[in-house]
Amino acid sequence: LVLEHSAAVTAILYDMNGREVRTLVNDQLAEGRHVISWNDRGDAHLSSGVYVLECRVGARASTRKLTLLR
Repeated sequence: LVLEHSAAVTAILYDMNGREVRTLVNDQLAEGRHVISWNDRGDAHLSSGVYVLECRVGARASTRKLTLLR
């Protein structure tokens, strides 16, 4: 994630039923390059499958599908 200026950023992981699994980022981030990572060790209850990551920067949003393999 590259920010041209400071912005409010949220990154939320959802299961395929639209239920929120985990909030990865919910913060004001400074300009520059940022890495959003997810360590699933604390989410042992999650099964293998496809999840959706929604990332919001200010009023803009994007989504990506992620695959978890156990």
